[in-house]
Amino acid sequence: MPNTSKTKTPPSQSSNSVPLTRFPADVAVLPEILSHVAKSCATAKLESNLSLHIELTVEELFTNTTNYGQKEEGNADVWVAVCVDNKTSDSQTVRLVYHDSGPPFNPFVGLKLPFSGKIQNKPIGSIGTALVIGLTTQAHYRRENDRNVMEFELISNLSDVKDGEKND
Repeated sequence: MPNTSKTKTPPSQSSNSVPLTRFPADVAVLPEILSHVAKSCATAKLESNLSLHIELTVEELFTNTTNYGQKEEGNADVWVAVCVDNKTSDSQTVRLVYHDSGPPFNPFVGLKLPFSGKIQNKPIGSIGTALVIGLTTQAHYRRENDRNVMEFELISNLSDVKDGEKND
């Protein structure tokens, strides 16, 4: 069974001192990470569609880390934080911060959108990266302190949501 002990210590302080939660990059830990993200979204009282977009983004990033971003010895870690940057009566702006200790990899380099041709012919990771970009309004990558650091912005327009249902 994987060690699922979490710490609130971020690998670096440059993500605006965001309190990151650490998890081992083990596929068996995915339910725990998604539960953590869901609780963070619920605590922040985020709109349900925005919460689902955040959870799907984290699932895609974590899956990529566990499938393609492990070091040979397989002991990578990930750090995750969900931060409400701005919440008004009309919108919610959320920052998702995701770090992993895998080898350097910028998923946005060389990505060409929109796709054309058969999806089966696309390079590994490009479809998931396109999904993540489609769910977020901004996506940034940097390499810092031997970690891949990705930050995403997601915005929900609350004027489109009334009593949990989309207006037509």
